[in-house]
Amino acid sequence: MIANDVGAAKAGYGPYVDPISADVSGGGGLARALRNVRTIIALGRLGKLLPAAKQGGVEHIVLLSTAGE
Repeated sequence: MIANDVGAAKAGYGPYVDPISADVSGGGGLARALRNVRTIIALGRLGKLLPAAKQGGVEHIVLLSTAGE
């Protein structure tokens, strides 16, 4: 998991994920961060995630969304 707040991610998801903080601002940074990642669980908008996931070799993307909030 790439997270802005690693501590909050660990507290929220427990031992089920390995959150990391990654600088994805540079050219190709997001694709580099996604190397060797098999599955992404995305919350909200995908934005630049789809092309970076393809470039990084991600096999599956699960999009979680909510309605009516």
